[in-house]
Amino acid sequence: MENKKLIDSPTDTTLRVDRGKWSTVVRERHVDTHLVKRLKDEKGLSETAARVVAGRGVAPEDLWPSLADLDPPALLPDIAKAAQLIAHAVVNEIPIVSASDSDSDGNSAQAIIYGSSAESVGKLRLG
Repeated sequence: MENKKLIDSPTDTTLRVDRGKWSTVVRERHVDTHLVKRLKDEKGLSETAARVVAGRGVAPEDLWPSLADLDPPALLPDIAKAAQLIAHAVVNEIPIVSASDSDSDGNSAQAIIYGSSAESVGKLRLG
């Protein structure tokens, strides 16, 4: 049997849904309505998506940045040494192992590394 209880506090509204031994707590975040409107108008987000993004404080100009917004690779520590090691491995057909976290950021990074490596090197083998 599902039991819903609305709890009001000065900072947020919380809905607790009890389903027997399981329960879910949903908190409504108070968001900047002007930011929600900007996200909808400037980025074409739906009301729901704009509220989620605004609830995390992301401004429209920070959403979907371009490659031009990235710092130059030369600013990465030891980038020249890394480039030499990769070039040496590619020329000498030495396997390159890439490891990352198994969360969404890590998986996304691995997909980018794999895709860009396959494009630039031509042959790539997953271990």
